[in-house]
Amino acid sequence: MNQCDLDVAWLDLLLTLDSSAIYYTLSTIAQTLAAALAVLVAIVLFNFTRANDAIQNGIALDPAGAPSTRWRTRRGFLRQFASQRQLADGYYTATKVRPRLYRAIAFSLVDVAMCFAGLPLASTLAENCSVAAAVLAVTSALGIVCLVLYWQLTITVIRLE
Repeated sequence: MNQCDLDVAWLDLLLTLDSSAIYYTLSTIAQTLAAALAVLVAIVLFNFTRANDAIQNGIALDPAGAPSTRWRTRRGFLRQFASQRQLADGYYTATKVRPRLYRAIAFSLVDVAMCFAGLPLASTLAENCSVAAAVLAVTSALGIVCLVLYWQLTITVIRLE
């Protein structure tokens, strides 16, 4: 069995990477993200009617058409529609649900695809420590980014209430 020792000097740590460790790490990242995303998508889809209602109601904020929330802060948007603060807040929040969902799905699919691509190459990766470390670092970092995106989306959906 091939293995490599990865010396993480700044942590005073020696990691032994073999094909099994690489395989299980990549498969665990993919499974965890897929499960978390499935639960999150179910929660978002369950609340889509609430988001759509808030968007429909918020269109009345501006007679010229639906006000844009892109590139606008919540504070600035609410200041513009201070007389209808609750309606504006619901509209602003609802307009953020879909873009955040799409962003979370996109990052998750990229990370899961990288993990799946690396699974059959686990023994080859174990022969080249630097490539194995780079693949594991990138997939782990993307996993953390996905978890942050899931958190943002969850908070957005909770604010719809």
